[in-house]
Amino acid sequence: MASWYNFQNNAVSFGVDTAYLNWNTTFPAISICENESPDKIYESGTKLFGKERNMNTDFYLRDIAFFDGTCYSCKSHCGVTMNCTNDLQYLVRQVRANCTKMLDYCQWNGQPFNCCSHFLPLETETGICYTLNSLHTPTGSSAIEFISNRKTGPGRLNFQVFESVRMFIHAPDDVPYINHPQDEKTVLNWGSVSSLIFHVNEIDNDPTLKYVPVEQRNCRFPNENILKSYRYYSYSACVVDCRAKAQIKLCNCTHHFMPKLGERKITNS
Repeated sequence: MASWYNFQNNAVSFGVDTAYLNWNTTFPAISICENESPDKIYESGTKLFGKERNMNTDFYLRDIAFFDGTCYSCKSHCGVTMNCTNDLQYLVRQVRANCTKMLDYCQWNGQPFNCCSHFLPLETETGICYTLNSLHTPTGSSAIEFISNRKTGPGRLNFQVFESVRMFIHAPDDVPYINHPQDEKTVLNWGSVSSLIFHVNEIDNDPTLKYVPVEQRNCRFPNENILKSYRYYSYSACVVDCRAKAQIKLCNCTHHFMPKLGERKITNS
């Protein structure tokens, strides 16, 4: 009876296997998301609304283009001290940089590669990020294998950014999100040089594990997806999906950065 109970309630166990010496270790996904910059906001405000604008406009630009869950200016300034446009996507496009204006000089183990052919756009709840090695973006054709093994040694990724950005390190099936662990992200400001060293703990599942019911193993494989916002299942994707559903339930819409969740409205200011 004890063995039967353990199988029903603790069917999945973890063990250490030295076979990893002959494995290829997958490089994690790297996401680059533009971060707010006072200089960038001022320049964008001047370009869009002129030098003689109401300076509260800059607060609105910041709250919309780099939305982080709150829009203070929407309540305190819009319709009070100034008129605010409802075309939020237009403001985002005018303020935030695309990949070619944000990333360059990419190298993998000393070999140059085209940044924007591999850092691909990914919808996140904080806006478009550019992600390398993600399951959620089209892979296309690439001669680069982002792996490490005993022959190649530790993988080394180098690149330059031309905007203030946040860099996220995560599993290929995960996505950047508001609650992203602090030790898996960093801010790269203008003029700074950053070096990040980390190790990867890769889990290899027994092929028969997929035959154990989800309810029993209490986890899902990426291809066992039940979400609407992303192509593959992961904890972070599930959090974003749940947050989108909660917004729809509360106000019948989602904010303008939220990944598409079927047919839904986008909240205006």
